[in-house]
Parts: sequence; C-alpha cells; structure tokens
Amino acid sequence: MARLRSPWLFVAVWFGLIFLTSNGLVTVAELSQAVAWISGGRVPAEGFKQFWLQIWWFVVKGWHVAEFAALFLLLRLGFKKSIWPPVAIAALLALTDEVHQTYIPGRGGRLSDVCLDVVGILSAACLAEHGSKLNRGQKVLFALALIGLIYVFAMFPFGQLSFGSASQTGL
Repeated sequence: MARLRSPWLFVAVWFGLIFLTSNGLVTVAELSQAVAWISGGRVPAEGFKQFWLQIWWFVVKGWHVAEFAALFLLLRLGFKKSIWPPVAIAALLALTDEVHQTYIPGRGGRLSDVCLDVVGILSAACLAEHGSKLNRGQKVLFALALIGLIYVFAMFPFGQLSFGSASQTGL
C-alpha cells in the first residue's frame, strides 16, 4: 500500500503546479523587460520581443504538450494494468484546467489547447508502450509530427470556452 501513495503525491503536486501556472498571465512586454533585466541589458527588450513573436508558439504550446505528457507518466505509475485510466484522467484534468482559465482575468480557455494537452498525453502513452521498439528514423518522424501538430494547433486555435468571465487573450 505504501508504494501507491508516492505516485499520487507526485500527481497532486504536478497538477497543482499546472493549476498555479494557469492562474497567471505574463505579457510579451513584461517577459521582454524581464529578459533584458536578467541579461543585464545584453539582450535588449525590443530585440527579445521580436524574437519571442517568432517562437512563442513552440514554447507556449509545446509546454502544453510537455506538462500533460508528464502528468500522464505520473498517473501511469499508479495504473499498472492499463494505459487508458491515466489517459482519461489526464484528458479530464486538461479540460478542467482550460475551463479554470476562463475564470482568470486576462486568460481564456480553448478546446485547441485541450487538444494539445491530449497530444502530449497520447504521445507519452505511445512512447511509454512502444518507444523502445522504434528505430532512430521513426523517432525523428514522431518528433517532427509532434512539432507539426503543435504548430497547427498554435496557428489555428479553435473552440473558445466561455464558462467564466475572463477576457479572450492573444498570445
């Protein structure tokens, strides 16, 4: 019984961190100023802003994939016989997180972000079950397909959720 407590604690802490990061909003201007300050001015705020506007989709939307892939892997520790309960629980938590964001001023929730979370969940499930059977070329194709999915969901968002009173956001 003591062996099952540990995975659930990690699941709770990890989802708690996801929930906490969903409570905030950092604007491009705030991020650019922070990078300029941290770099001691070696990275000008305007230069970083231009850079960020080109790569934001990979960092922000890629984080959706990574955080829910990790959540699935933690949930998987508690379910040894089947991958489907952790897939379903992680997907439900992804939807819950997006609905939660609709109540945060300046934030919004989108079904396309839930889809990105599910891409992370299913990617982790596939790799956990079959990753050792893939050759190098298949792993590269898998990674490229994942990047392509991140790009598509970032550039073509859909399904604005409207449960809370928060306003729609841009980036």
